[in-house]
Amino acid sequence: MGSGIAQVAATAGHPTIIYDTNSAALDKAKANLSNSLNKLVEKQKSPQKKRNILSLTRPTLALFKILNHVI
Repeated sequence: MGSGIAQVAATAGHPTIIYDTNSAALDKAKANLSNSLNKLVEKQKSPQKKRNILSLTRPTLALFKILNHVI
């Protein structure tokens, strides 16, 4: 799932899994999400919202971890 889509889902209050088979791509998605949320904090001055959104996201390289959350 792209970091932008993950941010929208987590902002709406949904637990969100960011999955990729490539660790570099997953790291990039996490960095993009963090950078986007930093801009949100700068504009709205809401660090708590950033923490809430990040707490709802779960980056993973392991497909079985996704299945554990779904089942």
